[in-house]
Amino acid sequence: MNNRTTPTPAPRELLREAQRAASRGEGKKALELYEACIREYLLQRMPFKAIAAAKNARTALGATPRVQSLIVRLYSSINLHGDAREILSHTASSLKKSDLSLLRELGQEEFLDLLEIMEVVIVPRGQSIFRQHDAGEDLYIVVTGSLAVLREGKRIAVLSEGDIFGELGFFHHERRSATLKTLKKSTVLKLPAGPLRGLCRRYPRVYDILEELYSLRVVKKAREDLGIDDSLISEPADFSHALFCKGQDIPIDPATEITLIKHGIVEINYDERGLPMKRFLKPGSIVHGSSFRLKAHTDAEILQTRACPDDTESGSRDVYQDR
Repeated sequence: MNNRTTPTPAPRELLREAQRAASRGEGKKALELYEACIREYLLQRMPFKAIAAAKNARTALGATPRVQSLIVRLYSSINLHGDAREILSHTASSLKKSDLSLLRELGQEEFLDLLEIMEVVIVPRGQSIFRQHDAGEDLYIVVTGSLAVLREGKRIAVLSEGDIFGELGFFHHERRSATLKTLKKSTVLKLPAGPLRGLCRRYPRVYDILEELYSLRVVKKAREDLGIDDSLISEPADFSHALFCKGQDIPIDPATEITLIKHGIVEINYDERGLPMKRFLKPGSIVHGSSFRLKAHTDAEILQTRACPDDTESGSRDVYQDR
């Protein structure tokens, strides 16, 4: 039996292959080759050659988040901690880390790992990031610019710096229920769903931060979709929060309460002209102002708050709040 393995190419050859891939626009392949080159240089105890290869990667591919993360980790591994901190600080500043609700809560390792999966997307004015009914589970953060949220062609909201969108797709694998179109040239951070879920498993705090942001978005969108002001729906901190097992009845006073479905599927039973009717409401749905019975069709997480007493909204509303 032949047990020989294919020898690893010399770092100099890996560097040449990386440069060729970069010149062809094959960014992902080029970065993998640069990383392999740097590893080989470090194994051969040639740190300055590794640094030169990393700088070559930044020249060829740009100061992308993943390249910056690669350089920070390289400098830290060879005890150039001051240089590592300087590059990390510059990267955090360029991405407005302190201004973005998700990023500012992250420690150094969490942030570096997030940089490795992050994509910076610059979108010209008037271009759609995705369209209503598209499949998609990736999460996005607005760094600069503004975007219109369009449902059935009608603008229902405007997103600006720091806003996150795509939560329902990420948490619940739902299709996009709105079109996102830039009102001016914008920069967004794209967080691919698969790697982001892996990051959430590695760092539970990242998941907790996303959950908190999702709660804020559910409440904000409830206001927008019902067309009401802040006096009717309170802040998330004022909501009661409850978990219900599959098959369990969900108590509600429909005359005075607004119910938001955060996670899970809820069955709603009601009468329509004397006939019993049943519907199944997905996460992001709003129920308010009618006589009905709610039951958890799956394990479900519910947010409830009291409505303003002079509210005249009637009927139940099934509102999908995904971006």
